[in-house]
Amino acid sequence: SVAHRFMLSRICSAPPTSRMAMTRRVHPLVSLNPYQGNWTIKVRVTDKGIMRSYKNVRGEGSLFNVELTDED
Repeated sequence: SVAHRFMLSRICSAPPTSRMAMTRRVHPLVSLNPYQGNWTIKVRVTDKGIMRSYKNVRGEGSLFNVELTDED
């Protein structure tokens, strides 16, 4: 099967949703779009970038890039 890659930035302070994720239908990465909400993905982290800090008018935080691969 062909692996699909999906680049995401994740804010480190986001709350965990593992309990909620167990009850939702899993979506393949290729099916996601910007207009879809409340989705759950089942992926493997294939690459993780370095942690970066940011500061702007709305506050400050940390983020990093990740590369995720699903089974499709």
